[in-house]
Amino acid sequence: MEQFFLEQAEVKCLQVTPGEMQQQLKEKHQELLQGCREELLGDDFQKKVALEELEQESAKMQEASLLLYRNKYKEAVLSANRKAAGNTMKELEKFVLGQAEVECLQVTPGEMQQQLKKKHQELLQGCRKELLGDDSQKQAILEELEQESARKQEASLVLYREKYKDAVFSANRVLTKGAKKEFAEFLNAQDHDTQTEEQCLQVEPNELQHRLERKYHDLLQHCQGKMMGEEPQKEDTLGKLEQELRESSEEFLHTYRQRFRQMENSTNLKAKGRIKQQFEEFIQEQDHDTQTEERCLQLKPSGMWKQLEEKYQDLLQRLKGRLMGEEPQKEDILRELEEELRERMNEFLLIYNQRFRQIEAKERIKKQFEEFIGEQKQDSESMFKCLKMNPTKMWQHLEKKRDSLLQSCSRELSDEKSQVSAAREMLETDLKNMMEDFFLLYEEHYKKKFFMMCVSIGAIASLPIGAGIGAGVAAAVAGAHAIGIGVPVGAGGLSIIGGVIGSIIGSRHPKNPNRKSTSSEHQGRRDTDGTPSDEIPLLSREE
Repeated sequence: MEQFFLEQAEVKCLQVTPGEMQQQLKEKHQELLQGCREELLGDDFQKKVALEELEQESAKMQEASLLLYRNKYKEAVLSANRKAAGNTMKELEKFVLGQAEVECLQVTPGEMQQQLKKKHQELLQGCRKELLGDDSQKQAILEELEQESARKQEASLVLYREKYKDAVFSANRVLTKGAKKEFAEFLNAQDHDTQTEEQCLQVEPNELQHRLERKYHDLLQHCQGKMMGEEPQKEDTLGKLEQELRESSEEFLHTYRQRFRQMENSTNLKAKGRIKQQFEEFIQEQDHDTQTEERCLQLKPSGMWKQLEEKYQDLLQRLKGRLMGEEPQKEDILRELEEELRERMNEFLLIYNQRFRQIEAKERIKKQFEEFIGEQKQDSESMFKCLKMNPTKMWQHLEKKRDSLLQSCSRELSDEKSQVSAAREMLETDLKNMMEDFFLLYEEHYKKKFFMMCVSIGAIASLPIGAGIGAGVAAAVAGAHAIGIGVPVGAGGLSIIGGVIGSIIGSRHPKNPNRKSTSSEHQGRRDTDGTPSDEIPLLSREE
């Protein structure tokens, strides 16, 4: 029996459970008791006593052996279970280390947590199968293993989350940096394409704003599709990127609006300048076309105002259709142009009104003077009136009328003092020319009338002294006295009339007082006593 117990102690206890060992010992105990019963001698009582002692002794040895075996088995089971748990933890650590080498951007922390959890369950399941002992022993080992595994998972996930966060931050930074660079290049392209006035004015600020908004929305969508990390992290990164792109866009738009307004203002000023130039050219045309007196008198100041007003309104409408910018800006430019054109128009109309009044007054006075000369010409057809008004008196008569008309002109143009002097000089020159032209004709006319009168007197003197001489001479002398011409009536007076007629007509007829022939002829010939020659009696009286 003892030998058997020693042999069983050497058995690997993990291969035989305490129950199995008990059953083996029990079977061996029965077997040994049966063999001993056959070998015992003596009566039955003696055998029975011996067997009872043997059975008790065997039971004690069996109980002691089982106790030792159970303790040994328990230690072996505990050692085996710990070894299994240790192997499980090693397997978990190996898995965690393997996951640490994984490209973390390919596995999110959530996915990593799921993988660790799955691996944890697999390892626990495998460990549960390897554990020995009763359920309480297994459960204790499993609970301890699960707690240790949970700590390992949590520590691993903390490290992985940090690593993942850094990797995501780096990847997102590269992505957002690329987006900002692309947007900056887009802004530079828009800036380059709108540098000239023509290019800039083709793209209004609102249109450019829509372009920029479409661009940065496209970039945000692109980044959103490729951005890594969890949703809160993505939203935070996208929000910051959107803010930066919007600030860049607003800064560029602010600069562009200033440039666009400058270009608009420059274009509007150029258009305004062209309109002013066209109006000035139109005024210059009107000024040039009305320089002559004839053309000026054909267009009254009211007509000139109408033409300028029509042109003024037409040019304003043209500019209104060409102006750029907002309505207040257009209205300001139109108002400025209206004031400038109106001022220029009033300035020209003032000059034109003065010109028209001067020419009108000049022509009216010339016409009045012409009518006056016509009256003198008509009066000179009468021999009586003609011979009564010798050339010197006629010249003085014309000068008086001229001076009166010039004074009338000066009074009429008194509100245009700066122009009166020039207008008076021009009018005075014209009137002088009219006087001289008429005076030349009047001299000739006067000569003819004078000659006819002298011929008449000479014919009367040469008539035979007869019955009618007294009446003829009396009539001629009466006529001469009537016009203020002295006729000699001495004893031989009549006999010399014919002889002196030629010399009187040829050398003693009146001259133009203003004709520059000699210094003695400026105001007619003068006799020795200083009296103008045309005021000396044509025939000297004999004493």
